[in-house]
Amino acid sequence: MHLIDYLKENENYEFDNLIYIRPTAPLKTVAMIEEAIDKLTNKNYSSIRSVTKSESIFHPYWMYKKNDGVLKTFIDDLKIEEFYQSQLLPDCYRLNGAVDVSKVETIINNKNIYGDSIGYIEIDEKRAIDIDTEFDFLLCEFILEKGLL
Repeated sequence: MHLIDYLKENENYEFDNLIYIRPTAPLKTVAMIEEAIDKLTNKNYSSIRSVTKSESIFHPYWMYKKNDGVLKTFIDDLKIEEFYQSQLLPDCYRLNGAVDVSKVETIINNKNIYGDSIGYIEIDEKRAIDIDTEFDFLLCEFILEKGLL
């Protein structure tokens, strides 16, 4: 809201969409940004977020939380025995932070950046690296050095 208000009041500048591209996700492409903008512009979404498919050990059905010294399924009442193979897991997607595009009207009307009608673009796991740790940095560096994109 500060950016929107500041530009309008001090620069007499208004815009329709806000593109949020985090520097910690450096492997995004111009094509991904264009796809998100196009989807937001041509569909009825309040925002577009980039996602990556979560598979096998990173699937929330296979996650646990600590509870009084024992592990409990992260999703309450989940029958984990029904999902003993990764092929049995339902499709699931995680936010990756590479590209987010929101309508300014969404931010103004909802007082949040995403609204309640969030569309998505799907990004390959290699391009979706978000550098939050030294390991993430080393992984990104390895992908770039080996030309794996």
